[in-house]
Amino acid sequence: MRFTADHPRPRWQFGRPAAVGESGTAAADSDRDGVAPRPVRTALRYVLLVSVALLLAGCLWLVATALLARHQAQAARQSVAALRTAIAQADLPAARRASDQLAAHAHSAHRLTTGPAWWLGAQLPWAGRPARSIRGCTAQADQLTSTVVQPLVGLADGLRPAALIDSGRVRLQPLIDAAPVLRRAQ
Repeated sequence: MRFTADHPRPRWQFGRPAAVGESGTAAADSDRDGVAPRPVRTALRYVLLVSVALLLAGCLWLVATALLARHQAQAARQSVAALRTAIAQADLPAARRASDQLAAHAHSAHRLTTGPAWWLGAQLPWAGRPARSIRGCTAQADQLTSTVVQPLVGLADGLRPAALIDSGRVRLQPLIDAAPVLRRAQ
């Protein structure tokens, strides 16, 4: 079909308005010049814009959660110092509070560094190694506090010398009861 001045080519067809020549007919309808039609270029532009926006949002998410995880790790370090002090002073209630705080901070740091964004960040060739290290450290800290530190602090009350010695005799049952927890802590 030939387009005339009375019936111009639709604007959306090839991305350029119809040009009317001297004879009153529309210009040739070919896109041999290699330029994509306008709707395709516009769609590609939007796809590129959305992709860049998602990439930036993902990077911001990783940075924000990394900073929050760092804050939780620093708080866990302070809880370790408080736990050491409480154990050295034989203050069991303070040791329990410190171990609970340590477990909460370690779990929070681990939770902040898991999920699809962190997994994807760990797969990147230029940023993957630090992300994998952070994820591994927080996971191990969470596991260590929940499976070793807290059970050992819980045993401390039953393994005090006053609880083990009764009228000059050593009570072995508290040691036998504590054996599985001590074996897991090795």
